[in-house]
Amino acid sequence: MNRYTILVRHELRRALKSVVPRLVFVAMAIGLVVFLRRTFSLALQLTGRIGADGSEQAVPGMAVLFSFVVLVYFGYTAFDDFGFGMWDRLRVNGVRSVETLSAKATVMFLHLMAHLTLVFGAGVAFFGLELRGSSAWIVLLSICFALMCAAYAFLGFSLSSSNALYNAWCYVGALAMTAVGGGLVPFEVLPDWARWIAPATPAYWALQGYRKAIEGGASAGELGRAALALVGFAAIFALVGVWRYDPADDREAFAL
Repeated sequence: MNRYTILVRHELRRALKSVVPRLVFVAMAIGLVVFLRRTFSLALQLTGRIGADGSEQAVPGMAVLFSFVVLVYFGYTAFDDFGFGMWDRLRVNGVRSVETLSAKATVMFLHLMAHLTLVFGAGVAFFGLELRGSSAWIVLLSICFALMCAAYAFLGFSLSSSNALYNAWCYVGALAMTAVGGGLVPFEVLPDWARWIAPATPAYWALQGYRKAIEGGASAGELGRAALALVGFAAIFALVGVWRYDPADDREAFAL
């Protein structure tokens, strides 16, 4: 635990040194809300949700999309350790790779919570996002979603032999899962095949949970099912990542 605490503090210092580029992704998410809000308002009204102003679609959609995008920072710190020889030095000095990766995942989780808080906070403060349901469910869903994203980052690292491949894992996953989950357009207007496979993606459960928590009227069972689904995806990603991960694998920081 003492080594883990030291590693977390080290990763936090690394994260604070890159806080400006990390905030750029928050700004990008908020900027897209500005441009897409009116379009989403029209699309939602076409689906029968009269009076929708678009923020209830744009804010959670962009929050989820860029939550996957910011996972690149997990890869930067992990692959940099390989590129500069830190990984081997830590192992030689008795630090297990599970401790190193757990520390990186912890800081990634904190980064995701800050990211979600800032995007949703901007939605409420500047874009008229009205939380008709319980804000406590928004917080709980965000915690479960951030856990899932951290596990997804670990799985991607376990499967990637280079930083470039890992980045592709993050960017392609961000676009594909957010699109199929109903984050880029209202779920009701997605093609039939997309709506059929959507429940197999964690983004669907996050977006549906956020939608029900924002609009209100959903039962605790419905919201709890979305939260449990996200925890389930987190467990699956983590278990597959552990099964696939080999600390002796050779990884390249800057190679394709």
